[in-house]
Amino acid sequence: MGIIGRTAYLIIRAFELVMVVRAIMSWIMPGDGSRFSQFVYGVTEPVIAPVRKLLFRFDFCRRCPIDLSFLVVFILLEIAEGLVRYL
Repeated sequence: MGIIGRTAYLIIRAFELVMVVRAIMSWIMPGDGSRFSQFVYGVTEPVIAPVRKLLFRFDFCRRCPIDLSFLVVFILLEIAEGLVRYL
C-alpha cells in the first residue's frame, strides 16, 4: 500500500472513530451543547445527512425507530476501508 493508500486508510479509520464517539455520545449525553459534541456532529453530519435524506424516501426507514443512515454510512466506510487495503 502506497502513501496515498495509507493516508486514505487513516482518514477512513479516523472518521470511523469519530462516528463511534458520536454513537456513544448520543446514548450518554444527548443534546449536549459542548464544543466537543458540536465538533463531532459537525464532522459526521455532512456525511450522514445525505444518506438519511436518501433513506427517508422509503416508508420503512421513515417509520423505523433507529437512525439507519448511521449504520449505512458505517457499513460503507468498512467497504471503502477494505477496498483501500485491497488496492
